[in-house]
Amino acid sequence: MSRTVDTWISGLGGFALVGAIGFLVDAGILTFLISIFGGGVYSSRIISFSIAVTITWTLNKRFTFSQPGTPNFSRKYVYYILIQVSGSLVNLGVYAFMITKYNSIITSPVIALAIGSAVAMLSNYSLSRKFVFKVSNKKS
Repeated sequence: MSRTVDTWISGLGGFALVGAIGFLVDAGILTFLISIFGGGVYSSRIISFSIAVTITWTLNKRFTFSQPGTPNFSRKYVYYILIQVSGSLVNLGVYAFMITKYNSIITSPVIALAIGSAVAMLSNYSLSRKFVFKVSNKKS
């Protein structure tokens, strides 16, 4: 495999691991808000997503795309949020489709969340890599 592909795949592994942590946070908060507070499946999802995206930003910046002395923290965070929001629209679309199409899933909304998360992950990774963390594909 080429160095570019190797780098892309190894970065995807870290991104997926951070995403899994974000998913657990998202799913845990979603379940908590619905089960304990009787929150709606959509309003609870907005809250759980907002918390999870901030956690994944922090972990991805620190571990997946670690770059010493990266400038423009605020701008990069805004870009990251915009990318995550676009991915979340895909994620939420799949989530809503699954809940609407399969009535039985409403009792386990985490299943719809998992499917939506998987669909959005590759896009989020590619866009974050290119526009937020600006990982070079050039050989060293």
